[in-house]
Amino acid sequence: MNWLEARVDQLDVDSQQRLSTNPLRILDSKNPTTQALLEDAPTLFNVLSDEGAERFEAVQRFLSQLAIPCGVY
Repeated sequence: MNWLEARVDQLDVDSQQRLSTNPLRILDSKNPTTQALLEDAPTLFNVLSDEGAERFEAVQRFLSQLAIPCGVY
């Protein structure tokens, strides 16, 4: 959310309002300018702690062993 707050002036009006009420809805914005801005946003995977990244990788390994497809989007 810090990333979005630092760029609030670049968000469309609806996304600016959603920033304080429901910031995840910004990811669904249909505004082309907001969508272009979001292309440079960090992914959740990129901001995980070392411990969180290790856990995520372990979950991916377990899913792979069970032949359950998964991936980072």
